[in-house]
Amino acid sequence: MAGLQEAMAPIPERAEESSPPEGGVTMLREAPRRQDSGIFESSPPSRVHNIEGYGHTRWGMSTGEVMDVCPGVRTATVDRLEERKRVAKLPAEVAYIFADDRLYAASVTFKSSLDTGMEFIAKFKNLRRLLSKKYGEPVDSKTTFTGWRSCNSGFVLEHSSYHGVLVESGRMQMNCSWEVAETKVHMALGCKTTRQPSITIDYESTHLKEETEMIEEEQLLEDL
Repeated sequence: MAGLQEAMAPIPERAEESSPPEGGVTMLREAPRRQDSGIFESSPPSRVHNIEGYGHTRWGMSTGEVMDVCPGVRTATVDRLEERKRVAKLPAEVAYIFADDRLYAASVTFKSSLDTGMEFIAKFKNLRRLLSKKYGEPVDSKTTFTGWRSCNSGFVLEHSSYHGVLVESGRMQMNCSWEVAETKVHMALGCKTTRQPSITIDYESTHLKEETEMIEEEQLLEDL
């Protein structure tokens, strides 16, 4: 590990290093419109879908309407429905999130105690490829290493055999974002608990999210 920390290899052309904030965080962003191999591998989109909700749901649906189109859901809280199903042939947990009984967000989480960090990276790259074919290239895509000096980032990126361990230890995160019509889509790979990585895809209505924040603020003002 001492050799890893002392490495001074340059960062490859496929990634641009931003100035690391205090604490040794290094962010590597994908160059736009590039066909890259390795960690940022992607395929050109075949078509772009306009979405107004997640799956069979539509933004603004009530909890009752979501239950009608998603018979497998169960009530978690007054503002949240959940279900377990297979998404892109992977077992997933899906959450439907409401405000004022209107659906404004959905979250899909993939996790497995049996998969290694490298297997999660492979899943992330495949899901990224599929989402890019559906929604176009991401508007933002980056990999973040924490706990490493910036001079080590090129070495870590080149030696992908370290990536699985870094994901499992919470020292490496991968993120991609898309914007389609009034919907924002964000996918992240990270590890909140040691050796338990997860991939989350969040779908959010831009319009209803803004309304939700305004309603929440008005409720706070009433308390003052």
